[in-house]
Amino acid sequence: MNTVQYNQPSFSEDFEGDLITQLPSDQTQPSHNEIQIVNSLFKEHQQTMSTLFEESQDAVLAGLLFIAFTTIPNLDDNIRRFIPVANNSPYFLIVIKAISVACLFWLIKHFYLSRKGS
Repeated sequence: MNTVQYNQPSFSEDFEGDLITQLPSDQTQPSHNEIQIVNSLFKEHQQTMSTLFEESQDAVLAGLLFIAFTTIPNLDDNIRRFIPVANNSPYFLIVIKAISVACLFWLIKHFYLSRKGS
């Protein structure tokens, strides 16, 4: 039967690294800039509910825009009046609505993000 023997690594004189216990340290309080650097590197994990809320905002916005575009009756008439190709086929009307929803979604999302940073 073969056995594997695990040995602790021996630190010989040709070892080039430093042991943590031998590193210099002091008891001074970290500065504000040092705290900001550490906080930016090691962020705390968000709670599950806040993550779900942030991720679901885009879906809710897209759903509301879709509902608005499908339930407003005058919108179909206005699209048909300004874009005559929508009179020929209902598919063109759906494509025009989908493009409009996508453009409005993009504008609202990026307008909100541009205001959120300031």
